[in-house]
Amino acid sequence: MATPQQQTQYDVLWLTTEGNPLLPASAVPTMNKTLFTNAKQVIKAINEVFKNNQITQSSLDSFIKNFNIYVLLIGDTYADSTLSPKLTNIANNVILALDSLSSAIKKLDDTVGKKADSRVTDDIAKSIEGINKSIISMTDSIKTGTGGGGSVAQQIFNLGPCNLPSSSTSIYNSVGFIAIPAELQSKIDFLKPPRIQIFASCSGNVNGNNKISKSFNALVYDSINFDSKRYRAGYTTDKTYLAILVCNSSDAIYAPQINLIIE
Repeated sequence: MATPQQQTQYDVLWLTTEGNPLLPASAVPTMNKTLFTNAKQVIKAINEVFKNNQITQSSLDSFIKNFNIYVLLIGDTYADSTLSPKLTNIANNVILALDSLSSAIKKLDDTVGKKADSRVTDDIAKSIEGINKSIISMTDSIKTGTGGGGSVAQQIFNLGPCNLPSSSTSIYNSVGFIAIPAELQSKIDFLKPPRIQIFASCSGNVNGNNKISKSFNALVYDSINFDSKRYRAGYTTDKTYLAILVCNSSDAIYAPQINLIIE
């Protein structure tokens, strides 16, 4: 049988306070006497607050983890005030900056191949190829990793090669079609225009006693730049193919790799 003290504990901590005229609600904090929680028993109200605090802590931990990834990839722009101006000198954001660097390195590779001594250029070409691979890898990491500050995570899917033919008398001969895997179709919002990346095989020639061609994949187009004068992309009505229209005949590329980015 419960003791009077135990009965008092039960009355105070378990019985609901809802409807008690002695505990009215008020918008003024110092005058409020009711529980704002969904539960109106003291024990249940405390447990409700505890659960909400755990969710908040979990969200905070996730944010800190993502912020640390941001600092690792981008740098601590709070501690080093010189980082942001350096980025601005190249482009408005990190992705565009990496794409610009990749294009610059490609041009450097072509120049070196034409002008440098063959005994030196072989090593330089290998280094440039490695740098390009690193830039592409870092670009993918930044795009797929949840960058600090609440950016939206992106998923990148390689759809494989797709011939992009040059323009001809028929517009349909200038369209490249690439199948969308069935498991990917459910992840696509077909009401949004597709964002695509085109990676082409580029080469730099090394001149000397023997002419050697070094090939590597480089990002040549990303539809996030909204340059519709080069390519246009869309889905077929049955939602099973991605169609890419070549708008500039000089951009015709043989079997480039196509990435589909889903945000």
